Amino acid sequence: MSSNSRGFTLIELMVVLVIMGFFTLMAYGGFRQFQFNALSAEAASTRLSELQMAMRRMEQDLLQSAPRPVREPLGDNYRAAFLGDMSQQYGMELTRGGWSNPLAMARSTQERVAYFLDEDRLIRRHWLVLDATLAIEPLDSVILTGVSRFEVRFLTGAREWVSQWPVPGVTGVGGIRERPLAVEITIDVNGFGRLVRLLEVRG
Repeated sequence: MSSNSRGFTLIELMVVLVIMGFFTLMAYGGFRQFQFNALSAEAASTRLSELQMAMRRMEQDLLQSAPRPVREPLGDNYRAAFLGDMSQQYGMELTRGGWSNPLAMARSTQERVAYFLDEDRLIRRHWLVLDATLAIEPLDSVILTGVSRFEVRFLTGAREWVSQWPVPGVTGVGGIRERPLAVEITIDVNGFGRLVRLLEVRG
C-alpha cells in the first residue's frame, strides 16, 4: 500500500530553523530598540523635570526677595540684601522671605540663600540664621547636575543690564537694600545646551 505523504527532510528542517532564527533575531532587535527608546525618553523626561525644578527654585527665591541686608560674619559691616558677581564666591546671593516654619521654631521667616557652581553641580546654599557667624555652617542642596556654565546679569531701574550687583558706585543704606528689577540666568546643561531664562525680582 503506497502513500504520497512523507516527512520533512533534514535540509528542509534546517531551512525552517534558519528562517525562524532570522525572524526571532529581527524581533529581538526591534524589542531592544524599543526598550532603548523608552529608557532614553524616560531619562530625558527626568532630566527635563530636574531642570524645571531648579529654575522654579530660583524663581521662587527671587519672587520672595526681601530688602534686608545681613551682618558680615566678621565685624559690624553689612552685606547688601542682594548681591551678584560672577567673579566672587557666589554668582547670586540674597535675602528672601516666605521661609515656612511648620514646627514653629524660634527663627525668622526670612533666610539668606546663595547660588554657585561647584564643578558640574549647581548648588543652592542657605543659612539657618540671617546674621550668621563663622561658627554657623551653611546647608547646601544640589539642585542640578551636568552644568558647565552658570552666569547671571541684573536689570537696573534704568533698564540697563549689569554684571554686578549692587551697581558699582552705589553707596549708603539705600544701596545695600536695593534689588534689581530682574535677573537673567544663563546655564549650559548637558543634553539641553545653553538655556537663558529671565526671572522677575520682587519689587
